[in-house]
Amino acid sequence: MAQVLPVTDPAMKMSLNGDWYLTVVDGIDESNTSLPTVDDTWRQIPVPGCWEQYGFSRPSYDKALPLTGYYHTTFTVPKEWKGQRIVIQFDGVLYGYDLYVNGKASG
Repeated sequence: MAQVLPVTDPAMKMSLNGDWYLTVVDGIDESNTSLPTVDDTWRQIPVPGCWEQYGFSRPSYDKALPLTGYYHTTFTVPKEWKGQRIVIQFDGVLYGYDLYVNGKASG
């Protein structure tokens, strides 16, 4: 894998902080690769954030609860970035994640 260096040019950075849609379901099924459809049951919460703070589950500090959270947002990649390697960095993910871009698993 190519080395990832810090981006110093502000024109080459984009924050994805803001309101994202979220739904939380009981259970963790690592073999399930189908994505749920975003509908009117999903709620918007600020990201970064903690879903417990918004009533999606009770706080648990000693172990992960058997829940799966699905976050959804949209954004547009600047046309100036065409042909560039794009890296998405998550700073506050606990326990792991799978990333899908345009409905396809990344990496």
